[in-house]
Amino acid sequence: MIPLRLRLHNFMAYREMDPPLDFEGIHVACLAGPNGAGKSALLDAMTWALWGQARARSDDDLVSLGQFEMEVEFEFALGDEHYRILRKRTRPGVRKTGQSLLELQVAGTGTLQRARTGDAPVFRPLTGNTLRETQRKIEVLLHLDYQTFINTALLLQGRADEFTLKAPGDRKRVLGEVLGLSRYDAYEDRAKDEARRREAAITALGGEIAALEGQAAELQDIEIELRALETLRLESTQAVARQELLVKALEEAMRSFVEKRNRFDEAAARTGQIEGDLAGAAERESALSRRLSEFRRILERTSHIEAAAAHYRELEAQDRQMNGALQQLLRLRQELSVVERRLDEARAKLQTQERDLQQEINHLSELTGAQPVLERQQRQAEADLAGLASEQPGVELLRAQIDGMAQQMGALRHQNETILQQGKELRSKVEQLGKPGATGTCPLCGTELGPDGHDRIMQEYRMELERQRERYRTDERRLKELQGKSAETASSMRDAEARLGNQRASAQTALQLAAQGLDLARQAAAAVPIAQERLSEVQTRLSAGDYAPEDRRRNRELTSAIEALGYREVDHASLQRQLAELAAAAGEAQKLEDIDALKIS
Repeated sequence: MIPLRLRLHNFMAYREMDPPLDFEGIHVACLAGPNGAGKSALLDAMTWALWGQARARSDDDLVSLGQFEMEVEFEFALGDEHYRILRKRTRPGVRKTGQSLLELQVAGTGTLQRARTGDAPVFRPLTGNTLRETQRKIEVLLHLDYQTFINTALLLQGRADEFTLKAPGDRKRVLGEVLGLSRYDAYEDRAKDEARRREAAITALGGEIAALEGQAAELQDIEIELRALETLRLESTQAVARQELLVKALEEAMRSFVEKRNRFDEAAARTGQIEGDLAGAAERESALSRRLSEFRRILERTSHIEAAAAHYRELEAQDRQMNGALQQLLRLRQELSVVERRLDEARAKLQTQERDLQQEINHLSELTGAQPVLERQQRQAEADLAGLASEQPGVELLRAQIDGMAQQMGALRHQNETILQQGKELRSKVEQLGKPGATGTCPLCGTELGPDGHDRIMQEYRMELERQRERYRTDERRLKELQGKSAETASSMRDAEARLGNQRASAQTALQLAAQGLDLARQAAAAVPIAQERLSEVQTRLSAGDYAPEDRRRNRELTSAIEALGYREVDHASLQRQLAELAAAAGEAQKLEDIDALKIS
């Protein structure tokens, strides 16, 4: 994988990266800068785009402070293909949950070459149906997951021993993925499957060979049995011919028996039919006798039955009228239920708006209430930065002391070099004076010395050499003292610079956070009156019932129509009980009509 371009939006310290960071033509890169400048954030952006993971505990921690969404667009080359990954994250808000988006795209054929020559690439989507499916496609494409990447290609800050701390099984898995050892496992499985298949084939062939050998041994016995069966077949043929003659005689006798049995069955059936007719006539005679007795009893109660039947018909008419009213009532109640449900939905919608606005006002009020604390934090951060600026001269003083000691050490080294050179010259003079025959004339200047002069000069030279050695040793001791003091001062200066740098970064971060918080607090303070005005409007509408006017009007109309029907379920139930009680009289009235019809006929 070769990075090509990286574009960030609200990712950690990078609010907007325009134009994108272009890696074309870069083979080795060094990212340098102070702590907090955003060096590691670039690598975090790449790993988050590819695997959705970075050093942060959650994706929401990667969103720039005070922002609600972020986006990373990463283009890279893999083989001859040009890919682009777009990953987005939206923080959860007051009325919505956090959302993540992941898209995988590949440029068209030859687009990588055209992009290198300056043409804009044209991408087509490879995104899966779900975020997890798309992530799986990316890992299959890279042949690498996040854990393998941070254990092989990237050493995270403070986690250089990530690989050595893993369990043996995890280290084996990482090495297997890096070296592609999984294909050898696949080869091993395929080889084992092929060995098992061939062993099964050998076993099956062995069984077939054994079966064929057994069949060959039985072949001779089969031939002997075949000859015996042939003889038996001839005997059976003769026996079959004799049996066929016997069967024909039996068939003729059976046909005669069947004809006689059929005639007997027909006679028995006619006898049963006649007996059934006689029994039915007796039953009908008994039924007619019972019906005649019933008719006589009904005729004796004619006037009572006719009065009850007339009352039954009146009640039936009232029941039909009340059933019609009931149907109309049910229709009106059904429509009223729909209207009331719509009214409930409209009221619930306003109540939801009221609740959401109240929550929004509470949230904005919390932000506004934090303004004095944020202002104190801002003033404290500014004071801390000013105090740190006053300490900077102390660091510069230490640097000046280091420079001064460096100059002193340079002068001492130069002085010792001069002493060494002068010592060499003195030793050379002493060596020349110490040669045989050098007691009368000075070999350096040609002056006549004499024995006393020679000894005196030799003594002076030796004393001068000793003085120079002492000066050299003194300078060396001083040089070591200065080196130690310079190292101590440099260490103190580095500690002071590191401390000031960390404190300055912390103060700047605190100042930035306080400034961003103050911006949010001021925006919240401006938004509170607007939200309160909207809340008051919603509460006024709720208290006054100012919603769904058409449904409220229809509700009143339906209620009036239901009251106008005057239908009472108790009256209807009483009427139906009376109808049930008079149902027997209605049946008797029908029987009276049947009796009249019989008289007429």
